[in-house]
Amino acid sequence: MCASHHPQVRARLRVDPPAKPHLRGMQRGWKAGLGKMAGEVWKRERGDVPASVAIVFVGPERMRELNRSFRGKDAVTDVLTFDLADSADRVEGEIYVCPEYAAGQLRTYGTDLNQEIVRLVLHGVLHLAGHDHHTLADGKRMADHTRRYLRELAW
Repeated sequence: MCASHHPQVRARLRVDPPAKPHLRGMQRGWKAGLGKMAGEVWKRERGDVPASVAIVFVGPERMRELNRSFRGKDAVTDVLTFDLADSADRVEGEIYVCPEYAAGQLRTYGTDLNQEIVRLVLHGVLHLAGHDHHTLADGKRMADHTRRYLRELAW
């Protein structure tokens, strides 16, 4: 586990055993980089609202189980985000990423695994910050935010 401290966000990373083989090609320092990116995005999105975020990398079976239990969809997906806080003054959340599934969509997004993992974690942070993609307009706005942050933060 790696912890990253930022004035507004505390990010904890965990890699479950089934996900480990699919993260072997990640760049050196990727865990610290994800925590730093999450902190910077959080600062820009929510300012001084404190947050505690667990970023958990899981295998496809666990991701399918989460998706089925919480969204009623019996399928693997790339990222799921859960806002666990019951207060507007503080955010507690979990971002689950399935690197095996992410690796399967690299061609679709024309990217490598490092960039795709960053994109998925960024997607989760944006959800915790209050963004969603329930409508086409919301989806476009969220995609625009994602592209802007990836460009500005040099990922």
